[in-house]
Amino acid sequence: MKQKTQKLFVYGTLRRGFALHSRLAKLEARYLGRGRIAGNLYNLGAYPGAVPSRSRGKAIEGEVYELQDPEKQLKALDRVEEFKSALSSPRSRNARFSSGKRPLSG
Repeated sequence: MKQKTQKLFVYGTLRRGFALHSRLAKLEARYLGRGRIAGNLYNLGAYPGAVPSRSRGKAIEGEVYELQDPEKQLKALDRVEEFKSALSSPRSRNARFSSGKRPLSG
């Protein structure tokens, strides 16, 4: 049975024109367009951190991609971004969130 596609919102170095975009392109993620999500962006030093918000007053600009094989592609991106979930590393500041909603209009 074919796995369901999944949309991915990126706001940092995975965007076109930035350092890690070639890794996303190599995974054949399909670019759908620019997008915004409700949230706040924080400077964590070596990388930015996004925190989702229910308020539409603050937005994070980024890009939206479609993943054809989300399980495989997200695992590869986790390695690229050195993502360690709180489940695997209690001191991790990383988290992944998902929403059934569409990104705010771009």
